[in-house]
Amino acid sequence: MTEQIASIKLETKNILQPPTYTILTCGQKPEILGLNSQEICQGVSELINNYTLDPKTYGEMLPKTPEQIAATFEQGLATIAIDEQQKVIGHASLSPLIDYGKINIFEFGGWIVNKDHRHERINGLTLGEYIAQLTILNAASQDLTKVIGVIATVKRLNSLKGLKHIGMLPVNYQNYPFTTALTCVCKSSELHSGSECQQRRSELNTLDEKNISQKIPCTLMVHNSGIFQEIEKELTEIYLNQNNNPLAFDNIDLNLMLTLKKFYQPLGIEL
Repeated sequence: MTEQIASIKLETKNILQPPTYTILTCGQKPEILGLNSQEICQGVSELINNYTLDPKTYGEMLPKTPEQIAATFEQGLATIAIDEQQKVIGHASLSPLIDYGKINIFEFGGWIVNKDHRHERINGLTLGEYIAQLTILNAASQDLTKVIGVIATVKRLNSLKGLKHIGMLPVNYQNYPFTTALTCVCKSSELHSGSECQQRRSELNTLDEKNISQKIPCTLMVHNSGIFQEIEKELTEIYLNQNNNPLAFDNIDLNLMLTLKKFYQPLGIEL
């Protein structure tokens, strides 16, 4: 399915002519709309990498190659927004993590919108929220015999508020150790640094929401939180049945991360 939005009424002042967007999703070939796939994937890659290399936001996202963008999009796990000049202005994607029985777990990422378009709205959502929601809904519709759970880590308040607006909730890492082990693989995590991660948010305390673009401690967010509570319970029981030494699951440290890495290996999951 390709959704082409011909006209959007924006909730932004002083705009006389609302722009026209093309939203590509579900792995639809851009060539059908007269667009070039390679140029689009290159455009997404440049948008993400420019953000990653910016000194103000360095390290907040992982760089993506055009080939990585293309592979995710062809799986139907990405959404791309393009303006009237055929310039890429937004992207969101999901990465498969676990196929767990009737549950598929994905990690949300590659989420970016050109700064000139971040306050424009579609159906009450910002452009970024719209493509994020569409990405999750499309993944959920691929196999109706399964339900999906989605996790994300955010380091900006505007990202946290945007994902909350489409139904994701911030949660404590300590309450979701098996989930934490799936996503905490960056350079500051215990698996790479050898010591306690200094970036991870330890408590869901109240944030100062006046500065919407402020950087915040790395925050874990989940979509369908009940699914993750169920998985955490089941995996804890499996672990305890396999091992005589119970872990302090409420303490995220190097020992826990190494143990869960070993636990996941028979499942074909490399952390």
